[in-house]
Amino acid sequence: MSGGRLHTLISVCLLLITCSTAWAEVRETGAGPLDPRGLAEPSPITRRAKSASGAASLAKAAAIWFNETVGVKAVISRSLEQENARIRDSLNSTGQAGVLYRVDIEKTEAEIPFFAVVGGGAHFVGVGTSPYGVHSAAYQLKDDDLRVQPSRGAVLAVDRSYFLWFAKAKVSRDVEATLFPASGVLNETARRLADQKLLERLNIEEGERALNSAVTQMEQNTRSADVKRHIAEMRKRQEETNKRVLEIEAKLQQKLERARKAQAAAQTLSLISTALTLATQIATLKASLGPDAPAGLDAAKSPAELQEIVKRLATVAKERGDEFQLQYRSQTNAARGIRTEYLQLLRQSRYPVNTVPELRKLD
Repeated sequence: MSGGRLHTLISVCLLLITCSTAWAEVRETGAGPLDPRGLAEPSPITRRAKSASGAASLAKAAAIWFNETVGVKAVISRSLEQENARIRDSLNSTGQAGVLYRVDIEKTEAEIPFFAVVGGGAHFVGVGTSPYGVHSAAYQLKDDDLRVQPSRGAVLAVDRSYFLWFAKAKVSRDVEATLFPASGVLNETARRLADQKLLERLNIEEGERALNSAVTQMEQNTRSADVKRHIAEMRKRQEETNKRVLEIEAKLQQKLERARKAQAAAQTLSLISTALTLATQIATLKASLGPDAPAGLDAAKSPAELQEIVKRLATVAKERGDEFQLQYRSQTNAARGIRTEYLQLLRQSRYPVNTVPELRKLD
């Protein structure tokens, strides 16, 4: 067979392997745009004031996309005024980035549609790292099941509903309020739920950020030397465990990639074994496996022997991957144990864990 034809055949075989791998990777991801309809979401608006209710009023007034009837506006204003102390206390006592509230508006169809506030006021969602992280964690914990539903005959008007995220102003004692259209937060939660790997990763990342903020707050407020020593000891163990997890994860990815390539090579070999010469099969496998190609490929005397070599390679690669999988699981379990210790210490110090959905999700 000429060199040109050999090169062409090898290229085709490599393309088959690449395409099958790409299809497998695409099937495993379910991530989509923040808005599944592909439409642009209105931008959040942030304003600050001396109180949370005042900041919320300013944010709503500044949002050109926002539309609220006079009656609804009055109900929400009274509701948020009653929440001012709770919001300020949550911002001062938890160490978290902010506090999330949800405002659901219901619509009753009539000659002139009637709008009202579901439940008669703003609904407290939780405290945590970000509006998206808090809502996602609360949704997974089924907190939404406890929310008041629209009145009989009314439906939820998502286009008029919204979220309010309250945070400390960076340069004063003011409170900042950020107004988010409900669709933006709800779509982000849906995007996460559609991709299990993304969801698991964000749950851990956001949970650990919330945990670190809570522990830092506890450490600053405690006068107990024993508690401070306990925190320092746990932090040291956490850093060592996290380092091992990252090291093992990197090696695990290498082993899984090697096993994937070996499996793909075995499948391709079964397809081309009757169509190509032994030399072409060996060249194709070398090109697809790269540095992972075993030295014994050139010693194969027949297609059957070559297939046996590749099968052994796939088996060994899988076994090595399984070994690192066990090591990885062991270290992540250790990290989970440290997080549990932190949560126990927080509860003993009367930290309001139940108000932080991302912490409850770690439990």
